[in-house]
Amino acid sequence: MIISNKYKFIWFFPVGHTASTSLFFSMREELYDDKDCRIGKGLLRGENTSKEYAGDPAAPIVLTKHMPTDVALESGLSEEKFYSYTKISVCRNPYTLMGSMMRKNIGVTHFSEKNIKSYLNTPWMFNTQNYNGQTSLLCDVDKIIKFEELLKEFEKFKKDFLIEEDIPLVRYFRPHEHTEINYIENFTRDGINFMNERYAEDFEKLGYEKL
Repeated sequence: MIISNKYKFIWFFPVGHTASTSLFFSMREELYDDKDCRIGKGLLRGENTSKEYAGDPAAPIVLTKHMPTDVALESGLSEEKFYSYTKISVCRNPYTLMGSMMRKNIGVTHFSEKNIKSYLNTPWMFNTQNYNGQTSLLCDVDKIIKFEELLKEFEKFKKDFLIEEDIPLVRYFRPHEHTEINYIENFTRDGINFMNERYAEDFEKLGYEKL
């Protein structure tokens, strides 16, 4: 999450595997300026224990990078800022999102119905906000950017908000991303059919075509 009082936006990252780390690290030094909230799990001898931190370590309200909008409000994010600032997030094609998550978290690169169902039952997936898809995580967001158009849309974002600082989008790649694969080609037909049914709302509302 990036909160900018200067430019009056909050960039939420509730959907993982959407270049959230790249966006977070690219923006936090120049654009994060909230004094009431800090991003990070905790402090150790006055230092943030998480690499993914932003803000004043002494700020009273603790939020996390991937915190969804409703949890951020429950955790103390200002309602005035939440409802008056522009809320931005990134979505991703449901096929490549699932493929990326499975590749990173369980090392699977063959996406059949059986493999996907098995992954959905892992504690990591079952106990996170990603389990039910993207649409419910983005319902309070004002501007949704597609991951596939991120480079172009990030430049547009800077122009639209009249960002004065020179902020390039620096991509950070996880080890599993060093070897590129075509996620969609690695889905079986039954895997695609399962995705089409389970994440029908994501395909429809986020504007992605079913195969």
